[in-house]
Amino acid sequence: MTSFRIRRRLARLGIPQLDINARTRVAKVYAARAGVVDQLIADSQVEVLRALASGALAIEVVASYVREHGAGGSGLAAQVRLASGLWDALEDTLPHMGASEATRARYTLSRDQLNRRLPAGATVRDLLTVDWVTMRAAWTTSASDWMHLRRMLSRFLSVYLGGKHHPVRHEVLARIPRAAEVERVTELSPAQFHRLVEAARPDLRAPLWTLVLTGMRMGEYLRCDREHLRPAQYGVMVPGSKTAAATALVRVAPALWHWIDAGVPSPLQYKAFRAAFKAALKAASLPITTRLHDLRHAHGQWAVQAGAPEAMVQVSLRHTQAATTRRYTKATGDAVGAALAKSLKTPRRGKGA
Repeated sequence: MTSFRIRRRLARLGIPQLDINARTRVAKVYAARAGVVDQLIADSQVEVLRALASGALAIEVVASYVREHGAGGSGLAAQVRLASGLWDALEDTLPHMGASEATRARYTLSRDQLNRRLPAGATVRDLLTVDWVTMRAAWTTSASDWMHLRRMLSRFLSVYLGGKHHPVRHEVLARIPRAAEVERVTELSPAQFHRLVEAARPDLRAPLWTLVLTGMRMGEYLRCDREHLRPAQYGVMVPGSKTAAATALVRVAPALWHWIDAGVPSPLQYKAFRAAFKAALKAASLPITTRLHDLRHAHGQWAVQAGAPEAMVQVSLRHTQAATTRRYTKATGDAVGAALAKSLKTPRRGKGA
């Protein structure tokens, strides 16, 4: 005796036909499962019905859930989302993750790194069963890359499951170990920056100056246009996104304002900008590992090195926490070294020294 099948015509719901194996040979169980399907149809649970029709969700899983929790509410749809293919879910969700193209590009890179380590048929629910500790131990790239992966999954689950407080998101993140990131300090010096600008193609020079002079994040700069300029104040109203404090007026020295005037708006979109930047690094014989974001770090580091109070640099970088600014300005030891040299004057060598 073969298993019963559940067949329903669902054209009015946009599903040509439902024809699934009831996965039982017992008439009573079949009737109960068919009744669940009829209830889903009556409630227009299209997402659940599509998942049943495609095989992404098994009828026994749905029937069990309905028996315990009922067919109403959003819980059943959440079960469908967890049973969906991980890679399709990521593909659909990535365009809605991150406020800038640069952030989404970083998330895409992390997605690709994960794709090489999990099976093609992985579901969103499988994120709960991954051996993240073993994966971390075998991770071949940097700790920062690992933390980027963790942040990508955090954002994905927040968007895909409808909020950062979803219990599945919390459980997945609790299983993914953190890694100690090496705090990034730019090795780019002012002299090297001048070399970089000279080696850059003409339409990249003013944008490079603009990034250094304003400390804008790349996404902020790409959203910046003429409406954000305040020429009378020699200032830029930065179109922030990461925090409420990110939107603020940043002032530029009058003698350097012409770079801002020429650099806003950006003549290049992110991909073309990054490619031109890498080409300029190579032409100037500078480390190819230098990042566009290093120009923001340089804004803070060079300002502190030149004597600007760290509290003012914090305002310029639009950080809500002083500790965040301190990460950008750790390489400011010249003044400390000079002070120690002055205090610890080397005594003249005497006889017997």
